[in-house]
Amino acid sequence: GEDERTFYNCLSRGEDGCGEPASFDPVGLTEAIEAQIRAPSDAAHDLVHRHGYLTRLFTTMSAEEMTVDPVFQLDDGLEDVDNVHVLTRVERCSSQYYRGDAPQEDVLPDGTTSSASEGRRAPSDQDYCDEVGGIPDYEATDCSDPPASSGCGLCTVAGLAPIQGGVLGGLLFFWLARRTRKLSRRS
Repeated sequence: GEDERTFYNCLSRGEDGCGEPASFDPVGLTEAIEAQIRAPSDAAHDLVHRHGYLTRLFTTMSAEEMTVDPVFQLDDGLEDVDNVHVLTRVERCSSQYYRGDAPQEDVLPDGTTSSASEGRRAPSDQDYCDEVGGIPDYEATDCSDPPASSGCGLCTVAGLAPIQGGVLGGLLFFWLARRTRKLSRRS
């Protein structure tokens, strides 16, 4: 068997071959969990539920005092503080940022603002092209603007120019009209 520290450190790394501990006392473990974890948690729970209203909590503690539980004192002379706070997060969108990467600021109801995020600018076209060019089996040879389309309106069909799209639409209309006439003659 292994000593406790080695065994539990091995388990924390998720290894399967940790072996078995030299000794294991389930009763002692249960008592330690009860005394060191559950009892203090129950005491804190009872304290909070016994005093359902807390206006302020302030404490200062030196390193030497961190070994002793703090002592709280009530001050009935303090005014109440609302526990609901309103904050609006505003994202300053523009064409220079991707969605979610734009600068953000927090705005309080009185108009006070504070910066929440400076944002991260989108890369320039050249930087993006350089980045894409680094993908294996792909080589960016031309980083110029994409070619302009010829029309790019509702009259284009699968990238055809408006004239070719119009001719194709006319042929389709002629074929449908002829087919309808043949079907009406049969009836």
